[in-house]
Amino acid sequence: MSCKYGWTEYDIIQVIGEDRLNDFYQWMRGQTIMVCTGKIWDRSAKNYVPDDCGPHGVIYHRHDIMRFQMGLPVID
Repeated sequence: MSCKYGWTEYDIIQVIGEDRLNDFYQWMRGQTIMVCTGKIWDRSAKNYVPDDCGPHGVIYHRHDIMRFQMGLPVID
């Protein structure tokens, strides 16, 4: 994985192939994603501070990738 929070589009392409990317996006429609911005909320400072990751943009959760690969339905 390129990002400590999950899978980037690059990671997904490496695993499922670019030809299945549109199928994956259709399967993911309405699912929860994350956006890696390279910053994280610091509760004590009450602002965003640099993170040791990213920015990577849209991040997909590992369990969603696995369910898609196994042909299982969405459970969000």
